Amino acid sequence: FTANAVEAVPGDFLAAQNAALAEVHLLGAQAIGGSWELLQNSRLVAVDFPEVVAIGLGVNVNDNPDLLVLDLMRVRSVGGDVIVKFNPTLDDLYAFDSLETVGGWMVIDHNAGMTRLSWFQALLSVGGNLQITDNHALGGIFGFWLLDSVGGELLISRNDALESLLGMGVLETAAAITISDNGALTELAFPKLTGVDAFTLVNNDALAAFDGPPLLANAGVVTVEDNDALAILGAFFGTTALSGVVVTGNDALAEIQGFPLVALLDGSFILLDNPMLTRLGTLNLPGALAEIRGVVRIENNDALVRTTGLDANVTIGSDLDVVGNALLADLGGQAGLREVGGNVTVVDNPVLPGANIDAMVEALTSLGGTVTISGNGP
Repeated sequence: FTANAVEAVPGDFLAAQNAALAEVHLLGAQAIGGSWELLQNSRLVAVDFPEVVAIGLGVNVNDNPDLLVLDLMRVRSVGGDVIVKFNPTLDDLYAFDSLETVGGWMVIDHNAGMTRLSWFQALLSVGGNLQITDNHALGGIFGFWLLDSVGGELLISRNDALESLLGMGVLETAAAITISDNGALTELAFPKLTGVDAFTLVNNDALAAFDGPPLLANAGVVTVEDNDALAILGAFFGTTALSGVVVTGNDALAEIQGFPLVALLDGSFILLDNPMLTRLGTLNLPGALAEIRGVVRIENNDALVRTTGLDANVTIGSDLDVVGNALLADLGGQAGLREVGGNVTVVDNPVLPGANIDAMVEALTSLGGTVTISGNGP
């Protein structure tokens, strides 16, 4: 199919379920007023819209099993969503080399032959979520060098071959960042990130170390879970606002270097099932952390010997639970604890001396609940 000398398409462009369609060429058109969609064209190989610079609504390229060439290389803006999914023969998205703004979501999903993403070098902003998911041959994400804002969540998930995520080096803000289930991922950095509501690292089995983004002032809720090779969780040196910390199920994690400038943790601190963790490092500079408004839960960390890092005069707004830590011998990290708004539970820490526990409890000036102590050392 070829159309010539069409200056603009005022409405939608749709090519769908054309069993014999092999190529589409639209020459002369500079704008699509509505949506631009390629859906379930079983033999479509090449699409060429070389002069289009703006698409008013969305782009949807979905389930075109033979598509090799997608040319939208002059498009600078898309008002709605950009969706590219279930196109198994696309190996990159050079089609979007000039794209600067996306008003809605960008979804790159289930493109089995996609090996790299290196052609979003002009992209500045995505208004909604940016999702790169289930592209199982994708080895690297390199091309988002100018992207500085994502209005929704940045989700990078289930890309089995992904080794490097260094291509978002100027990203400053996103509502949330989730990096999950990328089994080969070894490189990850966000050097310009300043604020998120949640930062999540889950099930990235090859990731051995991660340093907190150095400019990240507001980290939201930080969740680090089930990253089997992660040995060091580096310090979040720039973070001053924090809504919660959850570190759980990281089999190789030996050290948490912490959040040295945080004065108020506006949520909970959960440290659970990290069998190699021996030290918490400096969770805060002396005198910095004054209040944790949620729960403090330190449970089933088999190698943890001492609970350092909470040494200031700290207030805990809810419960304090220290449970099932096989080698824990010292609660010195709670030496400065003065107020607990809920219950205190210290249970099944077999080498933790009773005198150490009693000293911590007796130092409290305010307790909002009950104290349960059992199954600890003599």
